[in-house]
Amino acid sequence: MHTSNRFHPVYGCVLILVSVMYVNVEAKCPAGLKNKTYRRDLSRICPACIEVSWLIRPPFTFQNGNYTSGILPALLDLMLTKCCGNHTPSCWQVTYHPPVKNPEQLLRLSRDSHVIYPVIVDKQEAVSLDHNLISLIPPSSIGFVVPRGKRESFPKKLLMSVFEAWPVLILTILLSILAGVLLWVLDTWFNEEQFPRNFFRGSWEGFWWAFVSMTTVGYGDRAPISLLGRTFAVCWILIGICICSIFTATLTTSLTTISLDTKKSLPGSKVGVIKRSIEMALAMQQQADIKLYNSVEEMSVALDNGVIEGVLLDNYQISHYTETLFPDSKFKTDEIIKVESLSYGAVVNDTYLRKCFRRLIAEDKYLLYDFTRNELTKTLKGGGDDEAVQNSQSIFDPTGDLFYPSLYTCIALVVIIFLVGVVTELFCFRTGRCKLSKKGGNHSDAIPLSKVKGDTALDQLEKEMLGEVQALFNKYRDRLEEVKNQENNGNAMSMHSTV
Repeated sequence: MHTSNRFHPVYGCVLILVSVMYVNVEAKCPAGLKNKTYRRDLSRICPACIEVSWLIRPPFTFQNGNYTSGILPALLDLMLTKCCGNHTPSCWQVTYHPPVKNPEQLLRLSRDSHVIYPVIVDKQEAVSLDHNLISLIPPSSIGFVVPRGKRESFPKKLLMSVFEAWPVLILTILLSILAGVLLWVLDTWFNEEQFPRNFFRGSWEGFWWAFVSMTTVGYGDRAPISLLGRTFAVCWILIGICICSIFTATLTTSLTTISLDTKKSLPGSKVGVIKRSIEMALAMQQQADIKLYNSVEEMSVALDNGVIEGVLLDNYQISHYTETLFPDSKFKTDEIIKVESLSYGAVVNDTYLRKCFRRLIAEDKYLLYDFTRNELTKTLKGGGDDEAVQNSQSIFDPTGDLFYPSLYTCIALVVIIFLVGVVTELFCFRTGRCKLSKKGGNHSDAIPLSKVKGDTALDQLEKEMLGEVQALFNKYRDRLEEVKNQENNGNAMSMHSTV
């Protein structure tokens, strides 16, 4: 064992497995241990008092009362136990300096510390170059966390998207009017019965034909008979198919845009990130509108106030805050981005500790993964596509703000129409009389409904048919009377001859 400037424990280090999760924040290295070392064996020399400078960044490092906790302190204790032996005050101890509030000052103010974390480590550069940086936290995916939209607002957005297609509807009606007038001009001289010579009546019939031909290829109640009229009809039907397709495509695009509008895109969005974090580097690469914050709590407040549209958090942070700041009921992950090269680690200034940490990681590549996998309590999953389908169907969802008002309105209209029909049937149609009041007259001046009818062509035809039936009936009756008279005369003559 060594003397003088080497720390030699009196009773030796007891081999007891101890896992330390919390260490005193305010502790200082005792005067007798500062700058001393502990030799575990001939090749392993550890500092007797390991000084750590750190920055608060949950869940990697955070303050729990007067103690430091998190993934990195626990990992450091694991690595020190493997490199320096079991942790006892007589062998070595870890002393944490007060946390640095400004991440930009962490490395500048903590040069004399044995370990400094958390810092961003580029895994490729750390392997190729002789740096003091060691990657301790395995890389994880980064999620773009945004607030969930209120589902009850989507039916209203869907209806508004339909109303926003009014320019195409107006253009469709105007083209139908022009086509109707043109057909009236071409066919009125050959088909005056269906397209009258009167401009207003004929144009209206032409508009009706043009609109129904465009949407349903016509009902057959109006049809051109001239050569020019039918030629134009063929052209208009083809044009109408295109117009209907454009109108349908416009509505479909509007509805699809509203449904997919819930999934925000990272480029161009106002995104909150932590200063000097991996998320900050990723946001710059994705061309996002970056807003810097000192803590996740500050980002949560800004997100609630609408200052930013979303936040970038890695999987460790999402797992840590999913029950407090970002519950699944209020927030969702719109986009997941994998980051392979960057990770969180530590600056290890002690030569032996740095070599030992790297050797442990090289010998057991799953050492860090096995330790940190318990911290990932939530699996990231983007929910943009499934939510878009749900939103497109939300107009029929009972939780929407338009479902029940629309339902109650339709039921009320059906009941009103039914009652009006029943009253009209009982008091008007069944009695054959309707109360019609003259202008400025008395309501008692009632006339039969039959007298109100005009002498139309249909009425005249009905009268002619009734006259023919009556004439046929009278002829048949006269013929029957003649036959009866002949039979009576024959019977009387036969009786006379007998006598």
